[in-house]
Amino acid sequence: MSRTARLAFLGIAVVIAVVALVLLRPESESEKADDTKAQRPGAQEDPSSVKAEPPPTATAESAPPPPVEVTVRDFKVRGGAKRIEVAKGETVRLLVKSDVADEIHVHGYDLYGDTAPGKPASFRFKAKLEGEFGIEGHQAADQGLDPLIARLVVTPS
Repeated sequence: MSRTARLAFLGIAVVIAVVALVLLRPESESEKADDTKAQRPGAQEDPSSVKAEPPPTATAESAPPPPVEVTVRDFKVRGGAKRIEVAKGETVRLLVKSDVADEIHVHGYDLYGDTAPGKPASFRFKAKLEGEFGIEGHQAADQGLDPLIARLVVTPS
């Protein structure tokens, strides 16, 4: 086999290896959206399945920002409704703590999570839709109170 043929085969092998790595690589953390909160209008989720995310750990890469925390007491948001502003494509992280049982709904994204005393609702998802979206407590609305706990604003990237 000539030297040129060997180099050609080596080049082809390198191209195949690179293509295989690209196609078979695992999803990176930034490509994953923890959309485990089912899109389930009217369905009830087991409150024990909604768990707070573990605290971020230090890594060589920049750590993601901590979740925006919202605290609810007697169906009222402490400090008023939060404003969460992110660019399209960024990851939204929200932790809702409450002293009362409630169903939290991220409008526009149709994500739901149940919260109760000692059981916060945790949301983590990719901001794929631009616009302004209300995040509300449905039980608060049923009580005749302002259900808005946060306003998600997704700007163009």
